[in-house]
This record gives sequence, C-alpha cells and structure tokens, in this order.
Amino acid sequence: MKKSSSSINGRKTRKWLYGLAFGFTAGLVFGCITWMPDAISLTQSHSVLPWLKFLIGTPVSILLFSLAGIFAIHKDSLPITMLCFVTTAIFVALIAGHLPYEITSRAMQVVDPSLSKMISLPFHEGAVTRTVLTVIINFVVAVFASLFFDYLVSQSYLSDSIIGTIIPLIIFILFFALNGIVANDLNNKPFTVPIEKMSSLIIQAQDIQSGRLQLQPEFQTWVNTVLNLNINVQVPFRIFVERYDTAFVQLQLLIQFDRTWYRCFMMGDQPFYCAQYKS
Repeated sequence: MKKSSSSINGRKTRKWLYGLAFGFTAGLVFGCITWMPDAISLTQSHSVLPWLKFLIGTPVSILLFSLAGIFAIHKDSLPITMLCFVTTAIFVALIAGHLPYEITSRAMQVVDPSLSKMISLPFHEGAVTRTVLTVIINFVVAVFASLFFDYLVSQSYLSDSIIGTIIPLIIFILFFALNGIVANDLNNKPFTVPIEKMSSLIIQAQDIQSGRLQLQPEFQTWVNTVLNLNINVQVPFRIFVERYDTAFVQLQLLIQFDRTWYRCFMMGDQPFYCAQYKS
C-alpha cells in the first residue's frame, strides 16, 4: 500500500515537473522571440539601453507561463488549462504593448534619470491599436495551444525516448513563438526600424568624413542631414526615440555624439533635418 501511494505521488510529481517545463519553455520562447531580436538590433544600432525591454519582459513572461503550466497540469481540466494559458497570453501581450511606452519611461527614470527627462513616450491611439491586435492574436493562438496542452504533456511524459519527450514540447512552444513574432512586429519594430536606419546613415557619414567612402547620390540627401551638423561624427554615438505621432510616420530621434545631444526629425524611416538639442 505504501509502495502504491509512493508510486502515485512520484508520478504526480513527475507530471507536475513536465507541466512546469512546458510552461517555463513557453514563457522563455515568447520572451526571447518578442524582445531578443529587438535588443540585438538596438545594440547593433547604438541605441540607448537596448536590453531594457528584454530584461523586464522576459523574466515576467517566464514566471507567468511557468505558473500557468503548474496550475494547468495540477487541475487536469480543459477549462482550467484554457483559463491559465489564455489569461497568461493576454497579460504578456499587454506587457508587450505597454513596455515600449510607460514601462520603459518609468524604468528609465531609475536607470537614466537625466535622459528620461528628455523623452516622451505616451501610450496613444496608435499604440492602443497595436496592443489590441497583439492581445487578439495572442488570445486566439493560446486557445489552440490550450486544446493540445494535456495531450502533448502526456505524450512527452509517457515517452521512453528523448526525441519523443522533446517533440511534443517543441510543438507546444511553436504556438507561443508565433505570438512572440506578432508582438515584436507590432510593438517593437515601429521604434527599432527608424533607429536602425539612422544608425546606418551615421556610420555612412563617419566613413565619408574620414575619407573611407564616397558620398553616393542616392543617399546624399539623408546623409547630409548628419554631415550638415558640421561636427566630428567619428566619436561614439547613441540614439533614442524622443517623440512620435500616432501612426509612427513622423518621429524625433535624440542622438548623442560624445557629450552633446542632437535632435533629428524623421519622415517614415528617413531623416530630413537635424540640429543641436535644446530643451
């Protein structure tokens, strides 16, 4: 009797760990796909605090999905499973939508107070639309993921091979990889693409100013917005989005060369005027 009870408890514990593993991995994949490509792009583009969103969003995503996996496997009920994962998916979608705005703004007040006073990141109508779309898509995908959760965990749990254990996990996390792609495209790229473009133009301006590159006619108008500042652009620089309109068509970027800040006005992803920053 004791052996039977111990065996049952052992199986429950092992299945509980599988639920945790599925939830943890789903959260990790969502966090990495939502914020890691953005962080890498921003790092390469000399952005200010490029890993801030990743370091805030990913741990929260891992924690919430881990809890969802634990509760879902513990109750072993489709409505509970759906409630756990759909609620978590909606919550992390809201985080993804708000993170580039108010959450980043508040975090910067702690990390870089002087810069936080220079920027304005309002959560306006365009941000609301993108966040709502993110929530809707995350909701739909999470519903489908919930339908397969118990079956996939059981297949993984009962498998005698490593491949048989891993394949159900991969299938499950693909749902949340899709959600991560959507969240990144809708919420991060409107900020990242203009910074990437501006960084590329500054690097061209550095090469032209140093004589390593001839000014190409097709880039002349845009590169000249940097060269016309009449400063030494060979120094390290960093970039951040200062302001934007509701459609992310007209933006203002702050660019720091050495210790001096400059403001560049952009239409789409092309700059048309830069000047020294004056508060």
